[in-house]
Amino acid sequence: MRRITSVTILSVVVLAFVLYSGVWAGGSPPPPLNSGFQLQNRSTTSAANIAIAYYNAAGVLVETDTDNIAPNASKSYYVPNVLSQPDGRYSVVVSSDQELFALVNAVTASGAAPKVAATHSGFTGSDVGSPLYIPWVVCGYYNYNSMIAIQNAGSSDTNITVEFYQSGQSSPVRTYTFNNVRSGGAVFLDMTQSPYKNDLNGFFGAVKISSTGNATPLAAVLNDTNPTGSFLRSYNAVLQGSQKLYAPQVTANYYGFSSGITLQNPNAVTVTAVISYYRSGETTPVVTQNVSVSANSAKPIYLPNVPGMPSNFNGTAVIEASAPIMGIANHDHVPAGPAASYNLIPVEKASTTLYMPQIVRAYYGFESGWQVYNIGPDNVNIAVTYFNTDGSTRATTTHSVPANSALTMYLGDSRGASLGTMFNGGAKVAVTSGDGKLVGIANFVSPAGGDYQQVYNAFTP
Repeated sequence: MRRITSVTILSVVVLAFVLYSGVWAGGSPPPPLNSGFQLQNRSTTSAANIAIAYYNAAGVLVETDTDNIAPNASKSYYVPNVLSQPDGRYSVVVSSDQELFALVNAVTASGAAPKVAATHSGFTGSDVGSPLYIPWVVCGYYNYNSMIAIQNAGSSDTNITVEFYQSGQSSPVRTYTFNNVRSGGAVFLDMTQSPYKNDLNGFFGAVKISSTGNATPLAAVLNDTNPTGSFLRSYNAVLQGSQKLYAPQVTANYYGFSSGITLQNPNAVTVTAVISYYRSGETTPVVTQNVSVSANSAKPIYLPNVPGMPSNFNGTAVIEASAPIMGIANHDHVPAGPAASYNLIPVEKASTTLYMPQIVRAYYGFESGWQVYNIGPDNVNIAVTYFNTDGSTRATTTHSVPANSALTMYLGDSRGASLGTMFNGGAKVAVTSGDGKLVGIANFVSPAGGDYQQVYNAFTP
């Protein structure tokens, strides 16, 4: 069984934050949340033998479970059903003899309110490191609040430093240091609690997270919520930026949904960027936008406010910058309800193969969709294979995606008919012809009302 001895071991998956029942992830009011996580075995021939190590909030290893996952298969682990520990906050490290992908789902605990849900990706070994960057953090910002969970993904204890940069400012307004954080352990910065709610009240901006000498790899995720706690959004901290980023799906007044993009500049100088917005299925941008992002700072962009943005827009944003940056996309609904976040995707992550650890259709009322964008240079044909939990093929569909265009797929209608009902598995998207690469996201909608939307980034090899 492999251990975390190097951040390049892709078969080690770090799930930065999971919740047992009765615990809130930050924000107000505080509904209790439960977590589940889904693991996808990338091997087409070998079962994955895994060990799941759970660490409590103090960084103490409290339980290790073992299991196996069939080739091509995805497997779900609902924390209240598999963890024999008290309610609380936990972090997880999964070790495997095969390469895995993972995601974490958080939902309101049974019988609690309001109904919220969010998803973030688990970290493979190549995703952890130091420093890490979080583009969007709020504390008492129009009563919006965030919670940051940071995990020591290394093999030795370390100090963790967290710097908060107000939007538009290049020097940190607050810095916090956590000493001697244990290997596998985590720290939690809840903006509704002291000292943050006093030190940072009204804060909107970006965060930089570092280990001592940047020698110990870290993983981190952020959750945030609105003033009434009626939605939950979650996304990962990132290790590196890029001069070209993609938001595979963004909207403006699209059936009540609108998106925001927040760009973070980790450089010591101002960065300029051009954002091109492409309607789904079209290859020419409907509008372009020029922006600048101050040094060490964050720049928010709300799509309905972009000059020239058409109404009822659903498509992709392509960001080209003068120096490497990173960012996130937020989805919200008016009136308030569904909401989700995901990381912007660097061009370096584009691939001829994408993996989606969890896809559902007519599964207790849950439905999935996905969106891929072909960065070109040529048109491509793709095959999408959906796998059952035992690794067998449920269905395969084929599609064409023009260069510089997006394909949106919602499986809850006739487009997902080949999956039947009660499907909960994984998927793989592969380019079968044409010179092009893909970036993509997957999403869920639930039948419970409230915040019923969850989004995660598709994985690349």
